[in-house]
Amino acid sequence: MAKVIKQQYGQKTGSGSLDIFHFETDSDMVLIEGRGTTLTQELETLLQKRTFTLTGDVTGTVEAAGSANVIISTEVGDDSHTHTGATIQVGDGGRVVVTAADKSIIVSEVTATELGYLAGVTSGIQAQLNGKAASNHDHDTVYLKQGLLGTNGGVAPLGADGKIASQYLPGYLDDVIEGTVNAAFTEFTETGATEPCTPMSGKIYNDILKNKSYRWTGTKYQALNDGVALGETESTAYRGDRGAAAYAHSQATHARVDATKTANSTKNGYIEIDGTEVLVYSHPSVTVSAGTASQTLTRGGNFAAISALTVDASGHLTGKTTKTYTMPAIPDIQFGGTQPTNQIAGDLWFESLT
Repeated sequence: MAKVIKQQYGQKTGSGSLDIFHFETDSDMVLIEGRGTTLTQELETLLQKRTFTLTGDVTGTVEAAGSANVIISTEVGDDSHTHTGATIQVGDGGRVVVTAADKSIIVSEVTATELGYLAGVTSGIQAQLNGKAASNHDHDTVYLKQGLLGTNGGVAPLGADGKIASQYLPGYLDDVIEGTVNAAFTEFTETGATEPCTPMSGKIYNDILKNKSYRWTGTKYQALNDGVALGETESTAYRGDRGAAAYAHSQATHARVDATKTANSTKNGYIEIDGTEVLVYSHPSVTVSAGTASQTLTRGGNFAAISALTVDASGHLTGKTTKTYTMPAIPDIQFGGTQPTNQIAGDLWFESLT
């Protein structure tokens, strides 16, 4: 029997090491992972060419023989498979993906947030913007469309003079005829005409002599404004020139024509009224009796002194009030640098004692 050689190669998955047994001679059996054959047969199997083929979405082939490295080139067929949005990653996040001129996919500068601003748009944006006013434009609470100016059922515009042009005024306001009306107010003769005109209710007739306007009522010309009638009754106005004179007179110093004239008098208690001296005040007669009174002041005795006087409304002295005082029985002796002011006869004061 030939010599048996045992070699250990690597580690077999899920089991122990891989054992390979072979013999010294070509006729010997070679055992590899439970497969039995001769050494020559095994070598021929390992060295023959083999072809590797890729199928499915990726295709490609390669031939391999021996132990040399090989490269497999593959190609993915067009439209051979699909991807979900979650498996496709292009450019920066949060951007809009668009197609370029060559139909390739590129990332736009527009963000997903900016794209969301278009939500709810149902027509061309530029056409809508063209119909909007500028940002610095403003309207009042009530405004008029420009298309209404000067149109039927619209608004009459003002001219450069701030007035409504005549073409926008009714005929009866625009048609003013100047001339004169007769005394009976039944005929009106236009200036320059020799015969009265045919009266029309839609006209205004201005009398250039009376400076009044009239309208035809169907029977006569009625003044639109009769103005103010002058007079001195309750239904008239007083003349302005006379009113001005009366007002000026009211502001000047004056007396009524029937007022009593008074003047100062040279007599005491008199006023001169209409040239006659009139007594308006006389002093009351007061009798004052002269008199004297004397008191003897003794130490320890009493004496009376006037404490208040009574005067009437005319300023005359009418009475007096007295108060009784008692003189001390013992003289008062005081000391100090200043002479006292409350001493009476008999009191002593010593300026200083040394």
